[in-house]
Amino acid sequence: MPGKVTYIEIGNIENELQKLIGKHIIAGVAAEEKSVLAQYAGANEFGAIIRPKAGKKYIAIPLQPEFKGKSPKDIPVKFIIKQSKDHTKAVLFIGDIPAFLLVKSSKIPERAFLRTTLDNKATIDAIIAKAKYGLRAVLTGKASAETILNAIGATLVSRIKITISSNLPPANSGITLRMKNGDVTLIDEGILLKSISYMVE
Repeated sequence: MPGKVTYIEIGNIENELQKLIGKHIIAGVAAEEKSVLAQYAGANEFGAIIRPKAGKKYIAIPLQPEFKGKSPKDIPVKFIIKQSKDHTKAVLFIGDIPAFLLVKSSKIPERAFLRTTLDNKATIDAIIAKAKYGLRAVLTGKASAETILNAIGATLVSRIKITISSNLPPANSGITLRMKNGDVTLIDEGILLKSISYMVE
């Protein structure tokens, strides 16, 4: 019994392969370069030392959830100030309640969610598998170059999100835990997680 012969337009396959040449897939945080989100992502990826703005002596760190996102000037009360002997930090109290910790600098530890993902063998294996499968599909006329590139981009995004959700060390400080939703180090309101995207150039 004669076998079934499938004819494929070689010209179309060549066109799709040409479209793959020189393409780059960029995955990471989708944010404007100088935005708060970009600064937050960079500080967590590489670590950072936060210092007071010009003319200010201290950074005010909220100690109660209701003061999250606020500074002492936003609270219309008179604070009681208790300062350390070396004057490197102080606590602002409302009555007996500690409201803000004042420090001369604050360290954000490095939690390299992008580099950790890209250095992970599981990520590399997943991308290679996706590329091999996609290339076979293109060579058999079943997929386009765009399909391959988008599949790899989506895989990268998925892997980065897995890393962010993995509770990268070091653990949150006691103050941070009191202020945020849950105990996963890089997740509070989920803004960083939702910002992960990719683009093809």
